Amino acid sequence: MSSHLVLAPSFPALLDLLLEKLRQCCLHDPLAPKWVVVPTATAANHLRLKLGQEVQDSVLAGVRIIPLPYFLRRLGEVTEPTGTNGGQAPGGQSLLASHQRWGPTLDLLLFELVEQLPVSSPLSRLQHMPSGYRLLRPTFLDLADGGFGLDQLDILEELAEEPDLAPLEQETLQLYAAWIRVLDQQKHCWEPLSHQGIPEWILQADEPTLMASLACENGQTPQLLVYGFYGFTDVNAQVIAALGKRIDLTLFYPFRMTGKETHPAFSFGQPVLEDLKVRLGTALTSPPDSWGVDGEKGFHKSTRFFLSTFPEGKVPEQPPFLTFQYASGIRAEVLSAALRVRQWMEDTENPIPAREIMVVAPDSAPYLDSMREVFAAFAIPLRTVDVPVGLSPENRPLRMLARIWEDQAPAEWVLAYLRDYPEVPAVRDIKVDEFEWKVRKIGVWGDSSWQAILLPEPDPPDRHFPRFTSQEETLVREILDLWGRGSRTEERTFTPKRAAHFLNKLRERWLQEPTLLDPLVEALQFMDRYRPELLIRESMLREMLLQVVDDSIRSDPLDHSGVLFVPSMRARSLTAKAIVLLGLASGAWPRRIEEDPLFSDASRRRLMSKARDVGHLLPVKSQVSEEMSMLFFLLNTSAEQVHWVIPESDDSGRSVAPTPWVQRYIQRWGGAEADTGWSRISRGPAQQGEDLLKLDPQGGSFLPPDLLVLIHPDKTSALSGEIPYDYLFQAQELRRRGADWNGHIPAASRPVSGKEKERIGVTDLEVLAKCPYHFYAHCSMRWEPLIALQFADAMNPLDWGNLVHKFLEQVMEPWLSEKTPLQEIAKAMLRSEAKALRQAARKLSSQLSQRLEVLPPVFRQAELNKLEETVKSYLEKVVKQDLEGDVPMDLEFKKRVPFPGLEGLLISGKMDRIDQRMEQLRIYDYKSGKAPEKRDLKREVFLGYRVQPILYPWIFREQNPKAEAEFSYIFLGESPPHEMEVPDRPAAEEFLRPLAEILEKGMYLPTPTETLKLNGIEGADSCRYCEFASLCRRFDPGAQRRYAGFSEKHISSRLEAMKS
Repeated sequence: MSSHLVLAPSFPALLDLLLEKLRQCCLHDPLAPKWVVVPTATAANHLRLKLGQEVQDSVLAGVRIIPLPYFLRRLGEVTEPTGTNGGQAPGGQSLLASHQRWGPTLDLLLFELVEQLPVSSPLSRLQHMPSGYRLLRPTFLDLADGGFGLDQLDILEELAEEPDLAPLEQETLQLYAAWIRVLDQQKHCWEPLSHQGIPEWILQADEPTLMASLACENGQTPQLLVYGFYGFTDVNAQVIAALGKRIDLTLFYPFRMTGKETHPAFSFGQPVLEDLKVRLGTALTSPPDSWGVDGEKGFHKSTRFFLSTFPEGKVPEQPPFLTFQYASGIRAEVLSAALRVRQWMEDTENPIPAREIMVVAPDSAPYLDSMREVFAAFAIPLRTVDVPVGLSPENRPLRMLARIWEDQAPAEWVLAYLRDYPEVPAVRDIKVDEFEWKVRKIGVWGDSSWQAILLPEPDPPDRHFPRFTSQEETLVREILDLWGRGSRTEERTFTPKRAAHFLNKLRERWLQEPTLLDPLVEALQFMDRYRPELLIRESMLREMLLQVVDDSIRSDPLDHSGVLFVPSMRARSLTAKAIVLLGLASGAWPRRIEEDPLFSDASRRRLMSKARDVGHLLPVKSQVSEEMSMLFFLLNTSAEQVHWVIPESDDSGRSVAPTPWVQRYIQRWGGAEADTGWSRISRGPAQQGEDLLKLDPQGGSFLPPDLLVLIHPDKTSALSGEIPYDYLFQAQELRRRGADWNGHIPAASRPVSGKEKERIGVTDLEVLAKCPYHFYAHCSMRWEPLIALQFADAMNPLDWGNLVHKFLEQVMEPWLSEKTPLQEIAKAMLRSEAKALRQAARKLSSQLSQRLEVLPPVFRQAELNKLEETVKSYLEKVVKQDLEGDVPMDLEFKKRVPFPGLEGLLISGKMDRIDQRMEQLRIYDYKSGKAPEKRDLKREVFLGYRVQPILYPWIFREQNPKAEAEFSYIFLGESPPHEMEVPDRPAAEEFLRPLAEILEKGMYLPTPTETLKLNGIEGADSCRYCEFASLCRRFDPGAQRRYAGFSEKHISSRLEAMKS
């Protein structure tokens, strides 16, 4: 048997050599298995497509393309182990009884091992770090991939005694040895250890067994071709070397010599080749001379160019096959890629099919959404490969539950989970929409505020507080039991048994797919048998829940023909006719590598040197720069056409520098522009649209279809899609000139025909006076904005105002029947250090316990203290003033009177307090805010923005024609409270007349602040505190002037009233 090493400086050249080798093998023995081993599934799928495109009339039978991990599993599944050496499973199991590189059981075993470390251990600090044991994962995986297993423990422990290793590094090696022993004692298979037994099995297996594992029949001789690699782990190199000694093997490797020296771009590959030559030994033979290893015949222009210039060499003039462009932000980068791809696809002389174009990013996650959006806008088909899916259908419920758990059941997340998964058993008998409305109504934000739902109903009942069903209360108890922190001040801990019980509740009640948690529950049950006393912190259990389902990596189907979008580390060995390289910024090419917290690079080099002495290979993280340099060369030479996108800033707007690998080139070609027509892509979408139009101002051919129709509406008929552009343009035109598109809603006019005793509140009329459209949305349609529930440290202003009103009513109500003067009431409540007032406050808190329970205890008490101080301050001012004659006559006085000019419609008002002084009556209205300036208050009253001074005396007079009443506000939001009389006010009938016209016509035009200014009304802040600005579209271009014109035409009487 022989092994051949085939070298070429680019993957297209290697691919040609691979195809030639496969043709030769098929001619020699058409049906014999020909295994092509590649590094990843991405490379395997890509190579299958390439072989299908390139072979043309050739017949390639028996070719099996397989990623190396799957190839190892195949070998492991057919082996018959003889013991436990190298991580082999006992009792006749296969070498790969477990295909996991890591899992929950391994996490728990490693955690238990770390917990047993003595305080004096350099690694004991991991015990006090959140999930600190996980810092050992990458180091242990590197050691296992480096070939250190059960048979090498003596060697490993000898290395741990080396005096030039730091104590932390020595302890790490010793802990790894202990880890291997634990796995062996517990008979637990670990894939990296299982792989270590495969090389020995290959060398010792008899011929029929080995041939059978490679699918050979009837004396067939297999061929093994290794393609697409530029580096190997120790174990993988051992497997390849072992196979090279038993069967014919050909290794296709990217490499280039310059004379007797290694080309600088391939410095990473030199030690790899040297290691392979040592491992293969005499099995390695030279390839046939006809393969042209050292010649440049047939190389792409890109290969010849970069061989002479990268990473050093004189940079010539910019070659035609290489373009570059600056871009500011990720979207701009993607836009540059889309423009270049479109030009390649539409080239009149040499068009490139979409399937022959590749877009490569250093990390696909930041670019993915923009790639899909921009390429779809340009009608470019896209096929994504190995892109991350942050929230897949598998991991989404677990991630949501982990977030709910971590933040102590935040209401927004709980409600979102129930909306997304209404079929889970926990809410099967609950109407989720009704439950959500109730939760939002009382303002539950999470954690202890859920308790407000479970409190007994107050006496008397709060009619504004929703009632919860028994099923809903059961659900709330379950939420509090699982995730509510309650009075706990320390993190919970679980034994394995309790943790498994806790997770069983989750999977049985809160998951549509309970089997998702099976691996974690089974791991905890294993630990309950192994270490039942182990204590697991709540945060660790939550993190393990998150990791049950790994971050998903998804790819589009192979039959989806389009431009290939792939992350750089997955682009190894891929070839195309054209390639776009995104994100060519320093820090991304090459990417920054953080040092191992346990092994510094210096220590790894020492350990690597010692490991090499005993026949093992360990990776050094600092070599990543050399690896990325080689990858950058191979990507640039993987295609005939190359386009660089060079970022000027990242997605947050911070400036970035180009990678040093392209700086030499762009400095040389600085005056050149990309042949798309300009040298850079702007950051802002509006500027990008202008730049695209400049490329073809007549036809707009560079504009995406959706943007094109906005500039050329006549082209809508050429579009195929679901967007009704014709209707949108017609609606846009009607909105410019039709009142019925701007708030004229006759169907919502008042009074409603056939409806008796219809009423409208005084507060609603105040809203109507400010903005008719606000009235329509809030008072007529009863729309409520959806406000995110969040941590509450105080009552909302509306609830606080209601609380103050109710407290003042409760304080004064017992004295009404005796007609006690206000000053006497105040003195009685303040006597004995305000003992009676405190008692009244406690009584009120029990009646409104549900309103207060949504606040954390400390803030709940703060609100009660604030309430008591507010009312106390008012009563103290009453005592100091000479108001002996003021006698409260009525509280919360309600009355309905006919609306002048609108038959059948009633105006409903409720006055906070009516006092009598001698023969004079005065109406008081409480305000929980601060008092305005007198001139501002007068202005607001005459604008109609405060209607109580206008309407309450009028309503009272309608009830008592012979009685006259004055009006005053009491502003309680400052200390001391401030009473403000309102002697001047418009006549109620005159004020109501223009409002009646609006109601009768249904003319609910928006009157934003800017529109009123255009109508000549200054100082009218109609949009203050408005929650419907997005509905009235006040910020649309031209909306304010359009509304001003409609207002002058249709509600002029209201405008005149405001001006007067």
